[in-house]
Amino acid sequence: MIISAEPDNPFSWDFFLKAGEHQAFLDKKWSSEQCDLLIDGELYRIRKHGPGSGQWTLEREGEVIVSGRKPNAFRRKFDVTTASGTLVLTSEWALSRSFIVAQDGELAATIRPNGPMTRKATMEVMSTDVKFPVAVFLFWLVVLVWRRQSS
Repeated sequence: MIISAEPDNPFSWDFFLKAGEHQAFLDKKWSSEQCDLLIDGELYRIRKHGPGSGQWTLEREGEVIVSGRKPNAFRRKFDVTTASGTLVLTSEWALSRSFIVAQDGELAATIRPNGPMTRKATMEVMSTDVKFPVAVFLFWLVVLVWRRQSS
């Protein structure tokens, strides 16, 4: 699955994501690292569990769909738990804005900006275990890192 991601405008951290018939809109909350999402016409929410927690969940109607934890504040790495197992989201290189997702040591997905001066990005999902809502959550975690780096 190839997912294209475009910011709402050149200065925005809100994104439109599209992959075939799937669509999502990420509406970043200004004052926090939380987000309301519309994924395939259904409302989801990304919630951060406390100011310094390093823990986020993707929820729909109060049910946790996927959770992500940043085990070290100084590394660009997240451990993500889904119904089908554990994923590791990490930067591809030390200074790169590109990220990779591994599942059981195998490459499951990549997230890369389309160029050095753009927020447009492409996500390639190789694993059938990574469903569209999980992919959107992974992209959101990458957006958090990009936003922190730009500040």
